[in-house]
Formats: sequence, structure tokens, C-alpha cells
Amino acid sequence: MVDGEKEWLKRERIVNVLKNDPTFDKSQRDFMSRTDRYKRATRMTNRIYELQEQCNWSQEETSLAFASIDEQLPIGLHNVAFQPVFFSQGSPELIAKYGALIASRGILGCYLQTELGHGTNVAQLETTATYIPNTDEFEIHSPTLTSTKWWIGALGKTATHVPLTTASEQSWSDPNTAIRLLELRAAFLVREYARTKDQPDASVYQRVSKAVTEAFVAVQVGSLINGLDEDGSGLKGNNSLPVIKGVYHLVSGQTASLECVIEAYASSQYLLTVAEAALVDLLSFRILPHGPGGNVGGETSTDPARSLRLAIDALCRMLLPNAIGLSDAFGFTDWELDSALGVYDGKVYNALWARAQAEPLNMTDVTDAYQESIKSMLDRGRRQAQKAKARL
Repeated sequence: MVDGEKEWLKRERIVNVLKNDPTFDKSQRDFMSRTDRYKRATRMTNRIYELQEQCNWSQEETSLAFASIDEQLPIGLHNVAFQPVFFSQGSPELIAKYGALIASRGILGCYLQTELGHGTNVAQLETTATYIPNTDEFEIHSPTLTSTKWWIGALGKTATHVPLTTASEQSWSDPNTAIRLLELRAAFLVREYARTKDQPDASVYQRVSKAVTEAFVAVQVGSLINGLDEDGSGLKGNNSLPVIKGVYHLVSGQTASLECVIEAYASSQYLLTVAEAALVDLLSFRILPHGPGGNVGGETSTDPARSLRLAIDALCRMLLPNAIGLSDAFGFTDWELDSALGVYDGKVYNALWARAQAEPLNMTDVTDAYQESIKSMLDRGRRQAQKAKARL
């Protein structure tokens, strides 16, 4: 027996529960519309978590039940992408606030990166996130059709929360922009060191200590700037003036009046010069998007794959003027191709958008499956999260 008698009997017991439950009936699934398949999938997901509670299944037994029904379910990415990423990358504060809810499915998550016009090319994402310091919030804006978040499938109708990938609108006049970037740089470097500590590179110790120190100082500088903003000079009755003058020397190299110090801080010059010096790390970890490649000042590239890329580029440029003619030479009509990506007029994104609007599941903002199944999962998850907190 594969995995031994104990595992065999465990699986047999779980399969017997499922096959005798009408929720998991497979006889009609090949004849269902996509909307009906989605509703059935949410019913099955909800029912498995009901059975987990009723039968006191372990997490391993619950996972075995999901594997036994042989179905793609909307909860899949929550379990394999949203929850693990949250617990591995979330701050202690976020985990304390949302961890129990995520683990018990009191909230359901998906991953929101791909846009209609942009997939893995994250540097070209159009959706923006603009930080609003007054409210400590981000304004999310998708300005074009091609910036529409795309491809999440049924989870788009199921999820309540998302980690959102956007282009970041930087306001360099706001000190918090540089502070946030320097803190992210320090976090990424510390994580990189933890992952590669068994084989450290030549400069990792200096880079980590430098990044952490500069992030710490940046936060203190931010506090000083806030003090200046709140109370004119912000220096009455304390010993901050010599410190501020010393930091200002890092910018100008000369002694200045208090008015000059305040003006320098208001423009965040110190923070910006540190951020500029950190560009290698900011670009390496894609905290800021990479700029375009190519030779600079006539220097020869050391990229070993450059000759291949140049050959591909030359071939594409040669074929480009004839690309439409080569495609049209096959004589396929839009009706034959029945493909949004192959429409004759070239309006690919409009065709994709129109196809999505024709999908019955998209006819309503809130799916019927919410009241039927999803709400039960969310309520059960929140109840379990409250019980878990009460035991702490």
C-alpha cells in the first residue's frame, strides 16, 4: 500500500464521507456553465470546512479532503499564495491583527499583480499607489483600460482582501517618501542576509549595517522635521540645535543659520542624498523600477547575452513592417479564430474587456454564491479567530 496502511485507511475514511455527501456529486459537472461550476466549487469549499469542524479533522486531513475531490477551487490561491506570503512577509503588527482571521478564512485573499496590458513586467504596471501623509493612506488609481487588474479569475468574485502590486507615485517633497524607501531597503537587505548567511557575499555585512543605520537615522530626521513643522523652530528648551546643524553639515558642508537649517529640512535634502546613495540596493531589490538598458557613453556592454538579444532585436525589426501582412496571409476571419487576442482590427484590450463583460459571472458585483456559501465561510472563520484569541 502506498504510504502504508494507516494513511490508506485515513484516505478511505475521508473519501467515504465525501462520496456520500450530495454536495460532492460529480455526475453533472461536465455539463455545467462556468457560473454553475463556480457556485458548486464554493459550495464544496464551504462544505469541507464545515466537515472539518464537525468531524474534528486535522489540517492534514482537510488537505487530503481537498485533494480527493479532484477539483480546482476558488480557495486555492488563498491557501498557496495569499496566506503563506502574508505570514512570511507581513509585519508583526499585521500578523497580530489579521493572522488568525486569515488562517481560519475569516477573510479570503488573492494576489493582484497582473493587469490587462501587463503581466510579469512589473516595471510597466500602470496602476498607481500615491501615499497621502495626512491620513497615512494610499490612493489607488487605475487610469486606463490596460491598467485594469486582470486574470485573477474566480477569486476576483470570492476574495475580500488582496496584496496589491502597483507602480508607486513618489512625492520627493514629502520626507516620508525617502524614509519609506530607506526602511524598505533595510528590510530587504536584512531578509537577503538571513536567506544567504551560509554563503555571504563580500560586502553584505557593511551593506546591512549601513542600510539599517541609515533607515534608523532617517526616521529620527523625520521626527525632527515633524517637530519643525509643528512648532516653528521646534527647538525651544532642548538641545536639538547642535544635532540639526551637524546633520545639515552633511548636506552643505558649512555652518548655517537656523532659518537655513529649517529650509534644508523642509526640502528633505539629507534624506534625498541618502536615498540617492542607496540607488544600487533600491534597484537591485526592485524597490524602484529598473531603468532602460543599453550602452552608455559608447562603453561596451559586459552582458554575455547581449549578442543574442541584439540578434532577436534585428530579426524583429526586419519582420515588423510585414507582421500584419504575414498574419493576414492565412486568411482567417474573426469568426474562425474566435479569439480576443486575434481580432482583425487589432483592438485586443477592448475585445478582452468585452469578452469579460459577457461572462454571466460578471453580470453582478456580488455573486449569488456569497449568500449561499462564501458568507458562511467568512462568519465561521471570524468565529474561530475570536475563539483562538480568547484562548490566548
